[in-house]
Amino acid sequence: MVVTAVGGHFAVSGQIVMSFPGHPCMRCVGFVTDKMLADEVNNYGAAGSRPQVVWPNGVLASTAVGLFVNMVTPWHKGELPLYLEYDGNANTMMQSRLLQYGRAQQCAHFTSLHDVGDPFWTGFAEPLTDSSR
Repeated sequence: MVVTAVGGHFAVSGQIVMSFPGHPCMRCVGFVTDKMLADEVNNYGAAGSRPQVVWPNGVLASTAVGLFVNMVTPWHKGELPLYLEYDGNANTMMQSRLLQYGRAQQCAHFTSLHDVGDPFWTGFAEPLTDSSR
């Protein structure tokens, strides 16, 4: 989710990207690029020090939970959207056109379950021991 200054107002947008083995990763569909990451760092805070982002984050998080539930339960038949774009100003969600490009690409970043990383983020912090509590 991002808030971007556009002229005299702000644009609210966001994305939901499902990324897992057998499908394009976030780099392959064009969602993550080195330039986009650098621009985000350089422009962070451009919408003010306290932008109100609870509602768009809630929309995106709830939609992501719904997609996950559809993925792991028999409630949904058919293909799930892998890349959705959210326009917070228009209150709309639609499939991204970038996915058409990503589906044609063979992903070299996500080839097996060993490429998914550590779901528990070990190594980022020292584990708690009885003596450190």
